Amino acid sequence: MSQLNERQVKKVHGEETNLPPGETETRSREKYLSLLNDMTHAILLAKDVDSTLSALAVNMANLIDADDCYITRWDEEKQLTIPTATTAELGRPYSSSESNAHELSMTASVLKARRVLVAEDVFNSPYLSIEIAKQYPARSVLGVPLIVGEHNLGAAIIAFNTPHHFTSEEIERAEQAGNQIALALWNFQQSTEIQHRLKESNALAEIGR
Repeated sequence: MSQLNERQVKKVHGEETNLPPGETETRSREKYLSLLNDMTHAILLAKDVDSTLSALAVNMANLIDADDCYITRWDEEKQLTIPTATTAELGRPYSSSESNAHELSMTASVLKARRVLVAEDVFNSPYLSIEIAKQYPARSVLGVPLIVGEHNLGAAIIAFNTPHHFTSEEIERAEQAGNQIALALWNFQQSTEIQHRLKESNALAEIGR
């Protein structure tokens, strides 16, 4: 097998890997800021929550070149995780996945801790049950809480399908991006509640007339 000459380079995710450390770091930072900007635009131009969260899930995975991202919502009253959007190819729709309050989920764990949590081995973690882990191809996950004020909205779970060690930079970037998704969820939730109240008000006014 012939060896590569000095001018030939390897590429990972479409980027050259023989760049000087400083330039590699700069490009990585530029990619991160570009994705964060895309996420902000997606939120501002959003028309419905499902398509917006699907797009944000793609960007969240790309932030750290992960395999997938799962976005969940949270039912505070029932203490249940609500699967909402994912980039993963599953045998069934992610939104139809059943939740069980008796099984510990990564969503419940990050909302309780109110901070990012790491499970580098999903089959040996205090943050989620093995039964839940068995349902998905993920082997290492990073759970990001989606919280606005005191309101627990859900979580973004960034996943690698092979064992992965999360760096402090990956954790920080995921946390910052999670704030964007939390804002999107909160805006949709508030908008939905306002529309519901307007319908009720209009109905009462109609009855009064």
